[in-house]
Amino acid sequence: MLRRVSARIARTATRAAIKLIIANAGIAILAILGSGGEFEMRVIGTTSLITAATITVAVNAASCQRWRSPAIPAVGIVLSTLAFGVLIAMIWAEPDLSDGFLELLFATLTVGIGASYASLMQIPNLASQFERARLASFLGDGALVVMTVVGIVGNEFSGRLYAIVCVIVAAAAVIVFIGTRAGRSDEDATAARFCPACADPIERPDQCGACGAAFRIDFISGPTCGDEPGQLQSE
Repeated sequence: MLRRVSARIARTATRAAIKLIIANAGIAILAILGSGGEFEMRVIGTTSLITAATITVAVNAASCQRWRSPAIPAVGIVLSTLAFGVLIAMIWAEPDLSDGFLELLFATLTVGIGASYASLMQIPNLASQFERARLASFLGDGALVVMTVVGIVGNEFSGRLYAIVCVIVAAAAVIVFIGTRAGRSDEDATAARFCPACADPIERPDQCGACGAAFRIDFISGPTCGDEPGQLQSE
């Protein structure tokens, strides 16, 4: 049930994010061609934050099935959307907020984005030799979150160490996404990724945990370059 709901949320949020990105581009073009006044800037800021919130929801929802517990995706969705919502309210209301509130707000946003990044790194299917890169991305992400929160709340910040960890996290992320493509072995290249009955992502190669359908892959010809080697048939 959770997987089906998370898959639907991910699909809906992805479509919404794409539409919002297009809308943002149109609004930005109109602002450039027009007066580019305060109101236009507020609209652009609002739609940009809504887009960012939608992307975090899509990423976290898509990763729910990959975690043993939905705790990290839930943290990413709740904290990110909460922080983005407050920022949107600040754009229009312009309240006089204390430094403590702002520190709490940006610390909340940092933890939410950190959880969302971890969810993003959890999504790809990797071969075993690339799992160390995923682990490095998790550790680096956690270190960045801790250092950022400490820097915001405690005013203790090491720019050089922060930059080093950022480089490690970026390199690990690149390796993870390279491994997503390279990790497809001949063994799992024909494995079913989605249920042919309900289209939900699956963990087992022959049965859907969401709708209970069982299926198999039957070869109709030998593999050739550019052709699909198998055909899904539901039982």
